[in-house]
Order: sequence, then structure tokens, then C-alpha cells
Amino acid sequence: MRLWHQIENLFEVDKRALKVYRIVIGLVLLEETLIRLSDATAFYSDNGVLPLIALESIHPYPWDWSVLLLSNNKLLLFSLFACLIASSLCIIVGRFTKAAMLVSWIGLVSLQNRNPIIYQGGDDLLRMMVFWSFFIPWSRVEKNVGSKQLLSFSTTFLILQLLGSFFFSAFFKGTYEWWYQGSALFYALSLDQLTRPAGLFLVKQYELTVFLTRMAYLGEFLVLPIFLIPFARTYVRGVVFLFVFTFSITTFTFMVIGVFPLCFLAGSILILPSSFWSWVWPVKTEPEVDPLNEEDSFSLVEFGTNFFLIFSFMLVLIWNIQSLPSRWLFFPNALNPIVHLLKLTQSWGMFSPTVLKEDGWLIAEARLENGERIDLMASDQKLSFLKPPYVLDRIKNDRWRKYTEQIVIPGNKRFLPEFANYLLYNYGNTNHDKSHQIKDLKIIHMLELSKPYPYTPFLEKSLLFETTTTKSN
Repeated sequence: MRLWHQIENLFEVDKRALKVYRIVIGLVLLEETLIRLSDATAFYSDNGVLPLIALESIHPYPWDWSVLLLSNNKLLLFSLFACLIASSLCIIVGRFTKAAMLVSWIGLVSLQNRNPIIYQGGDDLLRMMVFWSFFIPWSRVEKNVGSKQLLSFSTTFLILQLLGSFFFSAFFKGTYEWWYQGSALFYALSLDQLTRPAGLFLVKQYELTVFLTRMAYLGEFLVLPIFLIPFARTYVRGVVFLFVFTFSITTFTFMVIGVFPLCFLAGSILILPSSFWSWVWPVKTEPEVDPLNEEDSFSLVEFGTNFFLIFSFMLVLIWNIQSLPSRWLFFPNALNPIVHLLKLTQSWGMFSPTVLKEDGWLIAEARLENGERIDLMASDQKLSFLKPPYVLDRIKNDRWRKYTEQIVIPGNKRFLPEFANYLLYNYGNTNHDKSHQIKDLKIIHMLELSKPYPYTPFLEKSLLFETTTTKSN
């Protein structure tokens, strides 16, 4: 009994923390949906960079499902976005939360499987947080009755998923750049497509980046074991919260790495100790009316749900262990359909085992019928092969950043014709003057190779794709 009480102390979550978490994760979902909606045609339609016919060559598993695979009809596409927006709003205000979480999960899986080229690790984390959040007993959370604490498999696995992403990420990282040399953060901040203005300042402070690299590497390894310390829980949770919160704020300040920091920020709320919530949000609770409450009564549905949650978490654990570089455990092939249908697949190998040294930006050089040359990737369409002062100014959002990063990879270059067709289609929709029609188009990669500190990066120009046409669609 004493052991069980200690386990309860490890994973109990304050109901007030869950209420705040619900609002924040709803806001994250809403922001993510609106960003994706702004590029719905580009990334999820047949007029975009990856038509359905091209998508067929990507999916190695027939179990990677998506609502958007049913049809290329734009009504279906925008209906899905409407449902996602509505579900995000419901989560924020706390109405129909369970149903809204389910709709959000279906929508996330559908969008992620529809265009794997723009897929990234933050998508895994957000989708899994919504997956575990669906099973949280939200009706009990919203009531100010009984205990202020909640202990459930769903909240337990949600916390372990959050901290486990740090833990497994550390195993992917090589010790040379991340510990012995401490150069990983310097190389990461040297990637112009990822670095915000604050990061451009930090990258010049080499000794500081070495210190921060080692602290981040050590913190990723230790944050989960520290959380599992069974004593001094208030202080332990405070330390873990401080690391997760600081990590999310600093990464968001210095770099553009998708939805990762926002997910960590939302998840850190669950780690705050109850003493904090009693201080900032004092609430009086009423005793349970029925002494035989739902926690004590046998329920076949509850038993089945708990079994499913434990089974799902075991799949997640095995998947993460078998994906480690050591490969001492292999995922059973018989379970592949289940793990893909539930979209439990995940990867935490960002900046691993070493940081990518290849950076750069794309130029879409279009020659018009009147002889003028423009760059379709530039906001002002002015053609220049000089390095821009701030590369991120050329990129609309993080989804486009990921796309331009992935499209230059040898395995993805086969999709360059679709990318060129999208650029031509998009330009033709807004320019109808015959003299300004595109005669030919070149997609050029300005490759920048990072060098060890303090050497200057090497710049190289390469032609990725070229087309000649007299039409713009």
C-alpha cells in the first residue's frame, strides 16, 4: 500500500492544472489549424505540391489512413478544417471536450498522412498529446467535488509521453557534438532556415553555446528520471517544470522548430505541484454525494478503456526503444497495422546523431515572355543570388520551411515537377497579362555548408529542376 501511495504521488495531477492545460492545448490546436488552413491548397489539394497521385508513391504502409484520401474534392478539405476549428474552440471553452479531442485527433492524423513531406517531430508530439488527452475523464475534472487531484492512466501516460520525448531524444544524439565538443547548438543556430534574430545573436557567443549545448543534453537525459524521484515531490516537480518551461521558451525564442515548444509549454502545466495551484487558484471543493463513486465501482467500459490505454502505451514504449540506434529490440511486424492505424508512430531524432550541416534557400527563377526574370519564392519577386540578410523572410511559415528543407533531399527530388507546377499555377491565377506569362522556370538551391567555428560557411549554387512552358497552369 505504501508503494502504491508513492506511485499515486508521482502521477497525480491537479484538476486546476488540467483545466488550464485544456485551454492551452486548445489554443495550440487552433493556431496549428489556422496555419495549415492558410496553405490548404498548396499542401493538401491536387493543385498543390503533392497531388494524390504523387502521394501514392510515399506511403509504404496501407494502414496510413486519412480522410483526405477519400477524395480530392475541396469541399471535403475545407469541411475538415471547419471541423478542426470548431473542435479547437470547444476544447478551449470546455464544451463537448471528449468529442472535440476525438475530432482533433482524426483531423491531425488526416492532415499529417496527407502530406508526409512537411511532417516533423512536433506533429508526433501534438498528435500523441491529443490522443492521451481524449481519455482524460473531463467530466470529473470540471466538477469541484471530491479530491483536487486526479490520478488516471491517461494523465500518467500523457506526462510520460511528454518527458519521454526528451529522454529518447537524448539517446539519439551523438556524444561528440552534444557533449565532448559541445558544438551542436552552434551548428543548429548556423542553419539560417531555423534561426530567429535572437539566435543570430547567440550563435556569435560560441562559448555560451557550448555551455547551453551540454546543459540541454544533460537535461534531456535527466528530466524523466528526476521526475520519478518518489520523495520531495513539490521540489522535484518544480525542478522538472522549470526545465520543460525554460526549454520551450528558449527554443521558441532562438529557433523555428514547429509546434514543439508550444506542446512542451502546454504539457509543463501538468507538472506544476498542487501547492502552486492552491496559491494562485484557491478553490473549495465539495464532498462526493455518493460514497460509492465511479472510481470505486466496477465498470466494463472503464476496464476496457484502461486495458486499451496500457496496451497503447506498451506499443509506444516498444516503438521508441526499437527505434534507438542500438537496435537491441525489434518491433513485431504483426503489430504494425495497429500502431499505424492508431498513428502511435513517433520519432525524436531531431539534430541527431549530429546536427545537419547543409542549409540554404530556394530560388524559383522565372523568365517571363517580356524577358524579365523574377523569383517566385521572394515576397517582392526580385531575383537575386546574394544571401539575404534574414533567410526566414523568404519563408512564409514553418510548414514551408520544412517543405523547402525536405524537397532538396535526393529521395524527394522526384516531387520537384509537382512543386514547379504549383508555382506556375499559383502565379497564373494572379497574373493574366500575356507579356507577364512565364516562359520557363528554374528551381535553384543555394546550398550553404556549415563549417566549424570560426570558419565562414561555404556557399554553392545548384540547379534542381528546369522546365520550359508557354502556359502558367
